[in-house]
Amino acid sequence: MKMKVLKSLLLSGCMLAASFSVTSCAYMETEESESAVSIVPGNAAPDFTVDLNGGGSFTLSDAKGKVVLINFWATWCGPCCEEMPAFERINGEFSDKVQIVAINSSDSQTTVKQFVKENGYSFPIAYDPDYKVGALYPTSGIPYTIVVNPDGIISNTFLGARSATEQYAIYKQAIEDALDEV
Repeated sequence: MKMKVLKSLLLSGCMLAASFSVTSCAYMETEESESAVSIVPGNAAPDFTVDLNGGGSFTLSDAKGKVVLINFWATWCGPCCEEMPAFERINGEFSDKVQIVAINSSDSQTTVKQFVKENGYSFPIAYDPDYKVGALYPTSGIPYTIVVNPDGIISNTFLGARSATEQYAIYKQAIEDALDEV
């Protein structure tokens, strides 16, 4: 009897711990090239240019003066899709201080366009089909978000996601911290 109770408590504890964990999706690791910098707070964010879903392009260095959230994601990644409403909310509330660019490297442009249309997202979505940006920001999973302060310095990084509500609070605090750094 004691063993059944102990097993039940252990299983309940594991399930509870799992419910509080951050989730992420496996992702194709990119080899870090010799020119890649370490993606850690305090280092300069590597510059890049990507094509946007709605036309045009985004260049990181053109966004100096704003906090930039660089998010790597995919439509097949549940946690990526769950946190997208947080970016939409941030985009609406902080557009004067924050630039978001959500970079997709694994889905076709048709798939991404359909996803954006179905969900009504208005923040910039970019494509990196050749993994050029991904090579500058290597990761072992997605969603992967890098917060860059207005001076172009990495302020914070996040691997994985919680609910959109929780991610909004986490990113809002990260934005405030990045603004305080300058």
